[in-house]
Amino acid sequence: MFEKKTRTLARMATYRACCVATTLIGTYIHTGHFVNSIIFALILNACFTVIYYFHERFWLEKVKWGLKLD
Repeated sequence: MFEKKTRTLARMATYRACCVATTLIGTYIHTGHFVNSIIFALILNACFTVIYYFHERFWLEKVKWGLKLD
């Protein structure tokens, strides 16, 4: 199975957008500070985005478990 890096990036962006929104809402409910919630959500999700990208590429390129090869 082959997936272009641009597809991985697009999937990552849409997933992380959902995560940023969820983190922002949860942090705002917890703290009541909108600006601090934005800062926290953006920093946290920037870190998770990098981790997610490399995790996905590793699974696509190195892990053959669960793939059906013809």
